[in-house]
Amino acid sequence: MKKTVRFLTTLFLALVLQTGQGLLTHKENAAFADFSFRDMELSFVQISDSHISDKEDTSYKALSSSKALLEDAIKQTNDIKMLDFVMFTGDMVNEPTKQSYRDFFVLLTKVKHPPLMAFGNHDMTQAQNPDRGAKEYITKDEALNIIKKCNPYYIFDKSYYAFSPKNDYRVIVLDTTVDEAITANGKLTDAQGQFLKEELEAHKDKVIVIFQHHPVVEPFKSEHHKIVNAEDYMEIIKQYKKTPIAIFSGHYHAAKIMRQGNIIHVSTPSLVTYPNAFRYVNITNYKDRTIFNIKYMETNLSEVQKNSKLNAIASATLRGLPNDHSVIITIRKDKTYDNEIKEEKPKTIKEDKELQKEAAKAQKEAAKQDKANKKAEERAAKETAKKEAEEKAAEEKMQNTAKKTEEIEKEQALKAEEAAKKEAERQAEKEAKAQASAQKKAENEAQKEALKIKKEAEKEALRAEKLKKQAEADAKKEAANKAKAEADSAKKEVQKQAKEEAKKLKEAAKAAKKETPKEGSEGNAGN
Repeated sequence: MKKTVRFLTTLFLALVLQTGQGLLTHKENAAFADFSFRDMELSFVQISDSHISDKEDTSYKALSSSKALLEDAIKQTNDIKMLDFVMFTGDMVNEPTKQSYRDFFVLLTKVKHPPLMAFGNHDMTQAQNPDRGAKEYITKDEALNIIKKCNPYYIFDKSYYAFSPKNDYRVIVLDTTVDEAITANGKLTDAQGQFLKEELEAHKDKVIVIFQHHPVVEPFKSEHHKIVNAEDYMEIIKQYKKTPIAIFSGHYHAAKIMRQGNIIHVSTPSLVTYPNAFRYVNITNYKDRTIFNIKYMETNLSEVQKNSKLNAIASATLRGLPNDHSVIITIRKDKTYDNEIKEEKPKTIKEDKELQKEAAKAQKEAAKQDKANKKAEERAAKETAKKEAEEKAAEEKMQNTAKKTEEIEKEQALKAEEAAKKEAERQAEKEAKAQASAQKKAENEAQKEALKIKKEAEKEALRAEKLKKQAEADAKKEAANKAKAEADSAKKEVQKQAKEEAKKLKEAAKAAKKETPKEGSEGNAGN
C-alpha cells in the first residue's frame, strides 16, 4: 500500500511538472501571474441530498444524523483552499417546511465559501393535495424567497440560472423538478430547454459545467426516478461535440462517473445514505484540453456510515467502483467525439496510463474487499436475524405474559366495578329511602303548619268580622248620636228663633197697642 502511495505521488508530481497543473497555492503561483492560472482552474465542492430533518431514521436515510453529517461535510469543505463555490444539488431538506429550511441555513452560516443550490423534489411541495398541504409544506416560490433572503450569493430571479465564475467557464444550474405532479421523476421544461440551447451556443468556446438534481443518464435503472425526456435533453447537449461538458447530479444517492465522448456524467451520493459522501472537483482548462480531477470525499461519522451500510438495500451499487470515486479525465478539444448514449470507462492520456493500472488494481482489491464485506454482511445478517428471532420470541413471551396479566387485571377490574356498582346502588337506594322519609316528614310538617295557619286565619277572620260588626254598630250609634245632636241643635235653633220671633211679635203688639188710642183721639177731634 505504501509503495502504491509513493508511486502515485511520484506520478502526480511528474504530471505537475510536465503539464503545469498542480495544487499550488496562490502565493506559490505568484511568479506565474501573467498566465492567469486562477482563470484556468475552477474548484468546487458538490454536496447532494443532505435531507436535513429532525425525524427518526428511515430504512435507508440516516435522518437523525442529517445535521451532523452536513456539519462534517462543511468542516471538510472549509479546509480546502482556493475553492470557488459550494454547490448543493437538491434535496437540501427532507420535508419542505420553514423549520427545515431554517435548520439548513443555520448550518450554512458555517460555510466559508459561496454556497449555491439547485432544487430537488424534496425541496418544495409539488401538485397541491390534502396530504402534503396538511403538513404546511411550502411552494417552490416560497422556498425560492427563503433562499434569496438567507443566501446573499443567490442573486438570481429563477430556480434555474447561469453565471461565469471564471473567464474560461460557464456554470449552468437547471431545475429538473416537476411542479404539476407528485413524483420523483425529473423533467427538462421547454423553457429550460431553450435556456440551455442559448447558453451552450453563447458559450460553446468555454468549459460547460451543469448542475441539476436528476441525472440525465441514470447511474442505475429506475423508472420512477429518471428524467422522463432525457433523450430530448441529450439531443441538445450532443450538438456541441468539441465543448467540454460535465453534468453533476444527485437524486439516486449513488456514486457513478460515466463519460460519453466530450460529456462527463457525475452522480454524487447522498450525505444521509451509504456511502455518506460528497465530491471535490478541480478543473483545469488548457488551450488543447481540459482536465477534470474528480475526488470522492467521505464524511467522518464512521458509526453512522456503518449503520447506513447495514440499512442499505444495495450498498455496493450505491458506493460504486473505484472509477466512480476519484478519477482524472482529460477531454481534448482538437478531437470530435461521438456522443451516442453509452457507458464507457474514463479514458486517460498517455501520462495517466500507470495511474489507470493502479486504479484497476485498486478496483480488484476493492472487489475482493466487497466480497469479504458481503460475506461479513451475510454473517451479520444471519446473526441479526437470529438475534431478532430471539428478541421476537422474548417479546412474544413478554406479550403473552402481559396479555395474561392484562386479562387478570381486567377480570379483577370487572369484579371491582361490579362490587362498586352494587354498593353504589345500595347507597343510592338508602339515600332514596332517607330522602323519601325526609320528604314525607316535611310534607306532614307542612300540612300541620298549613292547618295551624288556616285556624289562625279563621280566628283572624272571625275577629275581623266581629270588629267589623262592632265598627258598624259604633258607626250607627255615632251617626244616631250625631243626628240627635244635630236635631237637638236644630230644635234649639228653632226654639231660639221662635222665642225671638215671639219677642218681636210681643214688642210689636205692645207698640201697636200704644199707637191705637192716639189714633182714636185724633178722630174724635175731627168729628
